[in-house]
Amino acid sequence: MFAVFGGALGLGIIEVKGYDPLVARIIGWVAALFFLLALVVWARRLLRGKQVVIRIDDKGIHDTRLSREPIPWQHIRGVSVMRQSNVSYLTLDMSPADKEHFLLPSAKLGSRLNGMPTISASGLQPSVEDLRFAIHRLRPRQ
Repeated sequence: MFAVFGGALGLGIIEVKGYDPLVARIIGWVAALFFLLALVVWARRLLRGKQVVIRIDDKGIHDTRLSREPIPWQHIRGVSVMRQSNVSYLTLDMSPADKEHFLLPSAKLGSRLNGMPTISASGLQPSVEDLRFAIHRLRPRQ
């Protein structure tokens, strides 16, 4: 609906009194493109269905928001729980070289801010406690 109104504004079908028509058209086109892009992203997510975001197994941890591939246990020195503003996170203690190798650019930035990569279960089915239990059960003893 917003994309339609933006398109109508961009095409000059809808006029806004008190504004330069060129500015209104530019705003209309920007709004139409933005909301069409949002519609495409929403439709892709809807058609894909539910996807696994975090997988913890005997090979390591794979959080698709953190890395493109699983992070093997031998590259994770430690895992702890951090609480901040009533939200719990798992923090991964990794060497700088391992962070550089395994983490996505956005996770590298977050890791620089927090000191360690973090995994949030906010909005996901398993709780942080469920993840911590799975790690305790599956991580090889050293």
